[in-house]
Amino acid sequence: MKKILFILSILILSSSAQAKDPPKKFLDKEYIFQPEQFVKWPEKTGVWGKIETHGRIAPNPWNLSYEKEIVRDGKYSLRFEMRDGDCNNRDCDRPNNAGRSEVSFNGDYPKNTKGNLGKLWYAWSLFIPEGTNHIKPAYTILGQFKMPNAYTEQSDRINNSGFDEDCPEIPLLFHLDPEGIVMFKDGVEKCGGYDDKVIIPSANLHDKWHDFLLNVNWTDKEDGFIDLWVNEKKIYNYKGKTIGKLLKRKKDGKKMGPNFRFGIYNGERFEEVKTQVAYFDAFRSGKKCKKTALFHDCKNLPTTNLNIEGRYKLSWYWVDINKETKKIIKDEFIVSDKINIKNGKFFFEKLGSSKIISDKYRKNIKVKQHEDNLEIEGELDLDNDDPSNITIMLENKSSHYEGLGILENYEKKTENVKVILTPIN
Repeated sequence: MKKILFILSILILSSSAQAKDPPKKFLDKEYIFQPEQFVKWPEKTGVWGKIETHGRIAPNPWNLSYEKEIVRDGKYSLRFEMRDGDCNNRDCDRPNNAGRSEVSFNGDYPKNTKGNLGKLWYAWSLFIPEGTNHIKPAYTILGQFKMPNAYTEQSDRINNSGFDEDCPEIPLLFHLDPEGIVMFKDGVEKCGGYDDKVIIPSANLHDKWHDFLLNVNWTDKEDGFIDLWVNEKKIYNYKGKTIGKLLKRKKDGKKMGPNFRFGIYNGERFEEVKTQVAYFDAFRSGKKCKKTALFHDCKNLPTTNLNIEGRYKLSWYWVDINKETKKIIKDEFIVSDKINIKNGKFFFEKLGSSKIISDKYRKNIKVKQHEDNLEIEGELDLDNDDPSNITIMLENKSSHYEGLGILENYEKKTENVKVILTPIN
């Protein structure tokens, strides 16, 4: 027994010795990370490789730091913060008023590649504290799988600003929008963001860790795919090309694929914006799920969607919530519609009449079925002629489906649309 305990003690000590801390200077709250500097992340990341700061990272101690309190795995996470006006180098002069606290993985896979190509798994975790939200009219990018600079140049995507403003190729992009965290693609099949999908609704976003697991085949062929799980729910599935065109870098003949950048990147800050904070942790990438996933069960990953069929009553409500107390201060029924879902397709049987939440907008909504919930998205209004984009995730409540989505975000309250979907017998 003593021998077994001795061996266990040796293993524990050995494991602790391998879990190295970052350099002490990096833990100093006044330390400033420089452009294109390795942050010396103390944990293994698989084929992702080392973490390096962006060449235009904002030069303040608060922009990037190690965090010990808000941690998903191990001893540390990376904390990013952007304040109004933070920028560095050429970002400060860009027409879109950009600024960033952003880092990227420099690992290449396979060896003859600049970036990533082929089939890979990725895992990371994200924490957004209360108070960090969309900063209208600016935009916020929290992560992007972006093609390398040489690809951009050889694709002739740089305009007279010196940047790829008109049509960057970003095969996957994660935005912080009013609806929550939205994922979309840009520049692979067409310019501009498309195939957008709310992956974490704003109502479920703050003060908790969200675990991402991504499986991709990076290719310009039709056998490409993207599968994304967030918090053990399958959120997204796509089949088809995942990069625009396979190109070789002129200087060395290496094939080029995307690398993952993450942190906080802002643009279009034409008005004063509020401070934003984000934490990232638990990074891993590999060829197999079991060597990548830290918080997902690779043997039991959700793969199927709901199969809802039949006639339903779709009821709409106006709900106001006090932002400080989180209490509902208004919950008012507006109108009901009758819908039919057949072979996965949705259509209206009877559209109710309402001027508060206009018929002309309701009739154009889209309904999507996922593993264990429904998603309604479209443009809606609440007693005005200025519609806003909204996404509402409907959860199964046994006898019905119910969900809430933020339509307008004011200083003291949010205006929300609540939807209840009830089967018609």
